[in-house]
Amino acid sequence: MMLLHHDGKNYHSLMNQAQIHCPPFTDTRKPSNSTNTVTAGDAALAHIDLVRGVYVPLYNDNPFPKYQIFDDWWNTNVLLVPDHSIILSRKQVIEYMRSQDGGAHSDPAVDEKYAKFSIENGIGAMVGKPGRDIDINAPHNPDDWMEVMGAEFATVRQIAHEVLDALGEQVELKIAPRVVMPSILTIHGTPIE
Repeated sequence: MMLLHHDGKNYHSLMNQAQIHCPPFTDTRKPSNSTNTVTAGDAALAHIDLVRGVYVPLYNDNPFPKYQIFDDWWNTNVLLVPDHSIILSRKQVIEYMRSQDGGAHSDPAVDEKYAKFSIENGIGAMVGKPGRDIDINAPHNPDDWMEVMGAEFATVRQIAHEVLDALGEQVELKIAPRVVMPSILTIHGTPIE
């Protein structure tokens, strides 16, 4: 994302260098009408797969996407904790993941706001542990529940989906064919696949 669109003092984005027109960007945020979304309000870019207990991107799950110019889209809030005390835009999520959380390098610690999502489950989402018979009307037993983590990963994947959707036919994506490597591990002369 940063390579595609971000211009700095000493560097220029790939889109500017390639003279690619910046189309309207698809904003796929889905209004939160249930507890199965990443956020409260209209900033959800992911939801919880209740069967697997993980966050997943929305992809094209919003039948009424909005279209925005890049700067508005880039600076729109997409992750927030339920009390709205911490809010991150697309730009902030990408920058924190890229600059602190292993995208381009890893820092010993990440920004406090980003850590709320990446380390602390700031959204507070929980799902029942597999195989547990849970009565939602009974008192809460922490042994029956597990935290749902990874909202930031699903959000970044959804942002990538929005970028690919926006660029559409302007950029031809070439994906290298899968290379099959011969097995080099053997046990008693028999290759292990």
